[in-house]
Amino acid sequence: MKRIKDLFSWLEVNESPFKKKTFLELMDGGDFSFFSYGNGQFYVTLFMLRTLGTIDFPLIGESVEDDLVILNRPCRNTFDIYQDTNNVIAPETLTMILRGLWSKSEDIDKGRSIPNRELLDSSVLGLSYVAGPRPSQFDKLKVGDIKTDVTKKKNKGRYAIAIPYAKKGKLTDETERMDIAIPYEVANIIFAYIKENKLETDDKLFPSYACSTQSFNQAINRQILKFSPEIYQRLVKLKLVDVIRLTLTQFRHNAAHSMAMSGASADDIAFILGHSSKVVARHYIMATPQLARVRYRALGINATWQNMMSLLSFGGLTSASKWHGRKVAGIIGGQLICNIGGCNRNCDKCPFSEVRTCYSCIYFRPFIEGNHKQVLYGIQKEIILAVKLSDDIGDSRNPVVNLLVQIKEDVLAVMKRIENRIDFPATEAHLYSKG
Repeated sequence: MKRIKDLFSWLEVNESPFKKKTFLELMDGGDFSFFSYGNGQFYVTLFMLRTLGTIDFPLIGESVEDDLVILNRPCRNTFDIYQDTNNVIAPETLTMILRGLWSKSEDIDKGRSIPNRELLDSSVLGLSYVAGPRPSQFDKLKVGDIKTDVTKKKNKGRYAIAIPYAKKGKLTDETERMDIAIPYEVANIIFAYIKENKLETDDKLFPSYACSTQSFNQAINRQILKFSPEIYQRLVKLKLVDVIRLTLTQFRHNAAHSMAMSGASADDIAFILGHSSKVVARHYIMATPQLARVRYRALGINATWQNMMSLLSFGGLTSASKWHGRKVAGIIGGQLICNIGGCNRNCDKCPFSEVRTCYSCIYFRPFIEGNHKQVLYGIQKEIILAVKLSDDIGDSRNPVVNLLVQIKEDVLAVMKRIENRIDFPATEAHLYSKG
């Protein structure tokens, strides 16, 4: 809090107004001699602006991320706070969203009733996750922009959406659009939303709002909360934790970062972002290795961040003696893994790879006495083999390595929460007793 107060003291001394331009000039200038925290004040300011951006704070605005992303980050020797990381959206949150969208699509396939508002929120969140459109682009979407490219068995074909270019004027048939592929699950949710509202081909896909930015941001955050584990939702309801808020701008830049990590060109990234300049796109490409190192160091050692993310990653802890449901089992590192936790999913068969995906699943109930170290050692063994294979074939972008590293982080998060369970066992028991 003191470091935030220092910012206001700096504003007062320099007689500068509280607005986005003032802070951007401070961060871009790189002169932090006024502050006792030195270069670290850059990251304090970065965190403050991003936080204010999530609520579209006056004089800061929701689109502040567009300006923050191109600023050069000053070097630091310590990474003791999670705000130092340049990740716009945490991988744990993205995994939770992805699985939530998959589950929602599965509910639709099984004919389960879903409220219209939830279909709307899921549609907005799904498109934000896949393509990161701007509010103005959401406003211009029509029902006819959703296309079926290829039809396969069970209707699980290939789909695309024609996203209008940003800042191209009113909605017309001649509005220029770019086709972006979308997965079946997102298309399935959108088609269910269209069917529920009986929309025609020329109708607007989403309602018109007085403030599009605020309304679409509220939609994605409502659905993210619904996709969160029950314990997190109840903690939010009891006001014991803050609600994690994300914005359309953050999803757009997350899409750009993901493209850079996959080796996309500056032209491709600028195309998706809707930018006429390649300045921002080149930043993502040049910064990718640095971001990976910062993320690893910052998230790997910070217990506060790990504990917060673990609330979003899986369900509550339990013990084998108290669990009467289905238990998970699988092969990891050439060994049979069992008795590590139970599955609370309402189906007989898991649609994912058991054990590997359990540690980031909201339906997973880890056993406190489970041998999670055995899972960790098995994953580490597979990482070593995957890295060796990548070296042998010269493939530096082997997605299996990144996937296994993420699974390892998920296992470590569960182990950390079990280790710290003495801090909140009564809280968890109280929360679940209300269910």
